[in-house]
Amino acid sequence: MPQFLEFLNKSHLDIYDDINTTSKAEDPVQPLFTRINTSEFFDVLEEFLAMKKQDKNFCFFWTYMDMVQVLLAFTRAQRLDDFKLHLNSFTRMVASFMRYDHQKYAKWGSIYIAEMKCLPSAVLTRFETDGYGVQWRDEASFTSVDVDHATEWVNAAAKTSGGLSTITQIDSATLKWMLSFHARSTITTNACDYYNVSQNENDLTPSELKLEARYEDKLVEQMLKYNLFEGRNPDKLTTIINKDVAPPHIEESLLESESKGQEEVKRFMKERLVRAIGQSKPSVLFSAAMKKMKSPTFSNLFEVDQTGSHVGMLSALSKRDHLTKLLAPQSSRRIERQRPTGLKTMECEVEDEEWKRIDLTAQNRDD
Repeated sequence: MPQFLEFLNKSHLDIYDDINTTSKAEDPVQPLFTRINTSEFFDVLEEFLAMKKQDKNFCFFWTYMDMVQVLLAFTRAQRLDDFKLHLNSFTRMVASFMRYDHQKYAKWGSIYIAEMKCLPSAVLTRFETDGYGVQWRDEASFTSVDVDHATEWVNAAAKTSGGLSTITQIDSATLKWMLSFHARSTITTNACDYYNVSQNENDLTPSELKLEARYEDKLVEQMLKYNLFEGRNPDKLTTIINKDVAPPHIEESLLESESKGQEEVKRFMKERLVRAIGQSKPSVLFSAAMKKMKSPTFSNLFEVDQTGSHVGMLSALSKRDHLTKLLAPQSSRRIERQRPTGLKTMECEVEDEEWKRIDLTAQNRDD
């Protein structure tokens, strides 16, 4: 965001002044949303992204932000009962499932998408207009949940203190309690409405919101303190803290994760879900084992090399940019070393021959 604002300040001063003025308003959320939700703003954003396309670190962080945005869109679709957004966001998530070896989610997620694409028109229209979930309270927004989640609420009401498990264990009484649960819930809701008693339960209380904001401020403070996003070579992908340079295969895997995941999804559906003309079944059984992708990430940067004679040597040591590694402390953080006050300096003069006579082997060390 600071880089984008700097770009606006240099190239599009009118948009920068408008955003800066709007953000200082008492309630800036809706005005800012209206301002950025314009074709002009999206054109400027595309111009900025095209300018930063050669910066590999920026592309990596932008890819991560895009993944978080997909997750937030999926959550928003569920809470707002938006079926189109739900299907769109989940379709993009399947590519990540496939790329990073979440095989069960990838396999059955593909089946789910295929089934949702083949819904009868009447069902699809109902999902798109009336929603696909369960609305907790009609007058409260952002409170919709999936059907299975609502079922879990019923199970929780039966198992927690004061529920069915503490009342009776008789099967006939259990069935009566379950079959009449919806009627008793309606009675409870009507009684609360009659006596003007609120049943709303916020996800976060005001004190918890303040605590979350404080955590965010601390995170931003640490990022600025150690200059995590400064002093980077735009031609090489590096880790955030240590500035370790990623080898080409890790760099390619991280920067092209979504496109490679989409290719794997297409290949999976073509082999296991689509039947070719003249064939009675797909070329590969759906239940056949899937080969793991094992996509390299930063976690593979220091993996142990078991192939050579020196087991335990780090394979990444020969691939790192040592100059970047040496300059990392200077570019990422500043440490001021001061001598403690109130302590006497201990002076010790030991000749080189004295050091040579010291035996530091484990068997001769006096514990």
